Amino acid sequence: MNTNISPAPIINRREVCGFLNVSDTTLWRMVRAGRFPKPVKISERRIGWPKDQIEAWLEVKRAEAA
Repeated sequence: MNTNISPAPIINRREVCGFLNVSDTTLWRMVRAGRFPKPVKISERRIGWPKDQIEAWLEVKRAEAA
């Protein structure tokens, strides 16, 4: 059993908005429309996105733009 695997860091909403250079409203519109991954629930009052999921989404968008 490999115990050296570490989970992807979780990025909060503010960091995602800054990373994508979009507003909070735009981020939620994208999520609701199915154009952006849904967040994961971290605790009762916290959500976030796995960083590798955001990076994979960006790679797809870059490939579509090329």
